[in-house]
Amino acid sequence: MDPHVWLSPVLAQREVERIRNGLSKADSAHAADYEKNAETYIAKLRQLDADYRRALGQAKNKTFVTQHAAFGYLAREYGLTQLPISGLSPDQEPTPAQMASVVKEIKSLGISTIFFEELVDPKVAETIASETGARTDVLNPIEGLTKDDKKQGLDYIGLMNQNLAALEKALNA
Repeated sequence: MDPHVWLSPVLAQREVERIRNGLSKADSAHAADYEKNAETYIAKLRQLDADYRRALGQAKNKTFVTQHAAFGYLAREYGLTQLPISGLSPDQEPTPAQMASVVKEIKSLGISTIFFEELVDPKVAETIASETGARTDVLNPIEGLTKDDKKQGLDYIGLMNQNLAALEKALNA
């Protein structure tokens, strides 16, 4: 099972609703506060979803390459195809056969960017990029914040906007 549901702004809205419902049930005295906060955040998620639909709906290419398979829900939501180098775990090493298959697909599709994440060693993505002439860039699965993210005051919306900019750039190269 792919646990990365939060990477789809649409599914994130459902998560906020479920959190609101759980908190309201556990603490009914503050249910109105939970409702208000949830609606405010859901409005931000709806805007994020609209931004993704606008930007990715017009992308030249619909396939993106990731170091690990964290972006399946996001890809499905916006009509994209994720081509992962390895599986669902960011620490999983691909086999030589997997790497050869991905290299062949990248060359065939003319993909120009290989995505990796900040919290994992990018050597696999860099190796494939070197082999294909692609560049590397960060696509954040939001599985942890770096010290720099925290200093910048980044949150889910900010990181998802960075992801959108990176995807938009890569898919229109």
